[in-house]
Amino acid sequence: MSQIKTKNLLEWINELLRPDTFRDACPNGIQVVGKNEISSVTTCPSVSLELFEKCAKSGADAILVHHGLFWDRDTRVIQAPMSQRLKVLLNNDLNLIAYHLPLDANQEVGNNAKLADLYDLQERDWSFGVYHGMPIGVCGKLPGEMDLRDLAGVLEEHLDAKPVTFKFCKGPVKRLGIISGGAGDIPMVVECALKGCDALLTGEVFEQTVAVGREMGIGLIAGGHYNTEKLGVRALGDRMAKELGIQVMHVDIPNPV
Repeated sequence: MSQIKTKNLLEWINELLRPDTFRDACPNGIQVVGKNEISSVTTCPSVSLELFEKCAKSGADAILVHHGLFWDRDTRVIQAPMSQRLKVLLNNDLNLIAYHLPLDANQEVGNNAKLADLYDLQERDWSFGVYHGMPIGVCGKLPGEMDLRDLAGVLEEHLDAKPVTFKFCKGPVKRLGIISGGAGDIPMVVECALKGCDALLTGEVFEQTVAVGREMGIGLIAGGHYNTEKLGVRALGDRMAKELGIQVMHVDIPNPV
């Protein structure tokens, strides 16, 4: 089994994802420092005590997630559940590595790129889904017309999701906008319409988004924040295993939200 120094692994990921080009609400990269060398990585979309305990038992050296431990909005007081989570990480010398917006936007292994791959999306426009001045989504043409519910069925099949659909589009979907996670707000629906899309696929939508989608004739698919962001860490982990030779295991802690 191959090993790589933690700092070299981070350099490799940073070269691919370019986190310094994003203004994010969390630290991208190493969040909790553990072992100096890594031979085994476990991926999961989001942190949880259950995930950390599984990794400690399996002997993983590092955990790679999309949603990490630390966010700008959080208190600086270390109390439960943060204290319980940190205790498991520190007691087991586990590295916690997290990439948020850079892993949404990447055109090779990003969440939105891999969702687009599920639909074989054509003529991809990577200027879609502008957030904090950076586009992180993608829109494009489907290979053939699809009913909105058939589009949702793809998420059910591949991501074990239970999507909520709002069939406001006038007919079948020809052009689709994709932006994973909690991006189903009004500006995204408006941008979808301006890009000539018939529907928006995202993780979750807001209450007023439904009315705007209806008024603008844009179909909505809410596949779940967690479920629409499963694919990025998996793809990054698979690439890591292939190019660096380290062991990578994917873990799913089901979350319908």
